[in-house]
Amino acid sequence: MSLLKEIEDRSASLCWCPLAARPYLFATGTKDSGGVGFDDYGGDLEIYSLNMEEAGYGTAKLGSVKTGSRFASLSWSAMAGHAEAFPCGLVAGGMTDGCVNVWDPSRLMSEESQCQVSTVQPHAGSVTAVQFNPHAESSHVLASGGADGNVWITPFDNPASPTPLPPAPEPSPTRHSGPINSVAWNTQVSHIVCTGSSDGSSIIWDLRQKMPWCVIRGQNAISEVCWNPENGQHLITASSDDQNPVVRLFDLRSSTDLPLTECRGHTQGVLSLSWCPHDTSLIMTCGKDNRTLLWDLHLATPVYELGTECASSGVAEPAKPDTPKQQQDGAAGLFGASAGASSFGGFGGGGGATAGRRYLTRFSPKLPGVIATASFDRRIQFHNVSSAKTSSGRAPRYFRRPSGVSWGFGGRLVTFGSANRNQANVVSIQRVAENAGLVQASQNFQGMQAAAEAAGEGSKAQFAAFCRDKAAAAPDEASRATWLYMEALCVADDAATRTELLKCAGFERSAVKAEVAAFAGVPAPVETAAPAT
Repeated sequence: MSLLKEIEDRSASLCWCPLAARPYLFATGTKDSGGVGFDDYGGDLEIYSLNMEEAGYGTAKLGSVKTGSRFASLSWSAMAGHAEAFPCGLVAGGMTDGCVNVWDPSRLMSEESQCQVSTVQPHAGSVTAVQFNPHAESSHVLASGGADGNVWITPFDNPASPTPLPPAPEPSPTRHSGPINSVAWNTQVSHIVCTGSSDGSSIIWDLRQKMPWCVIRGQNAISEVCWNPENGQHLITASSDDQNPVVRLFDLRSSTDLPLTECRGHTQGVLSLSWCPHDTSLIMTCGKDNRTLLWDLHLATPVYELGTECASSGVAEPAKPDTPKQQQDGAAGLFGASAGASSFGGFGGGGGATAGRRYLTRFSPKLPGVIATASFDRRIQFHNVSSAKTSSGRAPRYFRRPSGVSWGFGGRLVTFGSANRNQANVVSIQRVAENAGLVQASQNFQGMQAAAEAAGEGSKAQFAAFCRDKAAAAPDEASRATWLYMEALCVADDAATRTELLKCAGFERSAVKAEVAAFAGVPAPVETAAPAT
């Protein structure tokens, strides 16, 4: 797996631009204040481009704005129904002060002073998860979850004055009892959203019915929930519990209690999960054990581990997973600190066993095989998983040809493909005619041949008639003479054939005799008809 780009000294939330015309854009919202001590100096919202046309590991910053508080989560919407007003969509940030702030990235990149569109404060604590609806008709709807355990649905059809709404009328008997760590909209049904909480439950909300559709209960804290990009019945949950760091895949058609399979490979809690939108058999996870794993869901096992690599060194090193012996004793151990690491900090430093420990993974929605990662040592990196040598030996599905075409003999064209990548390829063979008149003439000739073969003894007459018709329709004298010559070859009588061939060659018998007589100075002979027998 190759390192494409890197941003150093940046600890941030990250989201990709969903616009097909701007696939290289992404936004970051800083998760630390950048100051010294315990004071909150706010954060920064920044828009970057991967800048792939330039060599090196650097990215291009297109715009930034200072914020009054730090970011806890970030999401970008295409705003398909408001493309004229917001050509680059909207970016929503879940802030640590309980606010949800919304910016116009096109104004931000143009360095306009008024780039913030609106702000709402539905939560009493940090807004730990936000996501815009991925469906075009509902891309203005934002789901948010907070540390207060509440879920809010905020439509931004009127971005200047949004109104947060609960997913179910209050008081609702079904709700989370712990902080919400993840929200995810269903990829097939626009009114279904799932939330995952530290209380071990994942609630699937039906916003049309204004009630929970089901509750998936467990004993382990949920760090992230994610829907299959192509199948709205498949849901993955990741556990951040160090005692049971498991990734569970549910098929909701069969059961909401028992998972279809469990993926075990981390030795400590899973912090983040991302499902590849271009090959749904691949997911990427990162955990507290300093491991970032690429999984093949067909095998339910990790097939590649992403090591640590710095743009400055250009050398990839294998990750150094934490082991029980590396855990600190005393007060530091109570807060999950490892040997050689600061007890205060996840986002503050990059020493010891925390070097390269990642807390975020996100596949690009538009660039196949490109994934972004963020680590506690303040690095945001972009990798290409397509170059990874996996233990499964299976190439990603996006390398498969979606369609193909090849020419055959006789004007035949062979094609394969499908209208939807979920459907099987269809192979079709068709005849393509560039000159319709030539095809019709060929068909007429084949019909005449079949009729001549059926006529037997009269076949020469059939060919002669065909040549006569062609001579009558000839566009010029040369073509007419050619077809008359062909007709003469088809005449049945030998004597008549000789006469016609001489006539076609310009040697008509009477004319030849007259020229000979004139040359010899004798009267031209008079031809008499042969006596009838």
